[in-house]
Amino acid sequence: MGDERISLFDPNIGDEDVIAFGDMVYKVAKIRSIFENLLVLTYPQLTTYLNNQEASKFGLANADNSMSDIYSGKYYDFKYLKLGSSDWTKGKLKIYLSVFLYREDSGIREQLKAGCYYPNIFLDDNDAISLKEDCLCKMKPIKAIFNAIASDVNFANIIMQQLAKSIPEFKSSRLFSVGKHCELLRLGSSSWEPIIFGIQFTIDVIEDSPTDDLHTEKIVEDFDSPLDEIRRAVEL
Repeated sequence: MGDERISLFDPNIGDEDVIAFGDMVYKVAKIRSIFENLLVLTYPQLTTYLNNQEASKFGLANADNSMSDIYSGKYYDFKYLKLGSSDWTKGKLKIYLSVFLYREDSGIREQLKAGCYYPNIFLDDNDAISLKEDCLCKMKPIKAIFNAIASDVNFANIIMQQLAKSIPEFKSSRLFSVGKHCELLRLGSSSWEPIIFGIQFTIDVIEDSPTDDLHTEKIVEDFDSPLDEIRRAVEL
């Protein structure tokens, strides 16, 4: 494994490879199956947090508390307007819990402490985005919502409790902010590789093609405090 993070679902890690948490060893296939539907399993709790932060006005939650397509694990069509641009542009966005492995000396732990992960981010805080029709906002409050959730100890505990049902070693661990020490053994290898196991809310955006079917009149304003800007956000 290189110095940077590598996804648990990376094809270079095989289903038959194993990860050890202390003395307990698990096949990668089992760990993958546990994490595949983690966001779906914890969506009722996530919905509570989203509603508390009035996330529906940003297009991040459905008014009826049903599972939003944004969290389907697939890329979701949206539109954005960068400052200085005269046209809206189509893009694809995916919000998910990324699961990854990294070396102690890679510096990735600092990314965990920073909140969400943005692998391909090209949108600035004041660029406008539209996740749903007639629902426009700046990028800044979108980031703020998930940074707030990821740093919430209670929500992190809910995630850990769900994981601990299948892997007890995850109980009371701090995967969101610190990560968990473990070891990886690949098929054919004669030695264990010390690594750190972490999870992080990830907002991935991909640029697509221009469109001019939106105008720029209704953009939700942002405020200095992440929580205040969510609670008190108003339309310009």
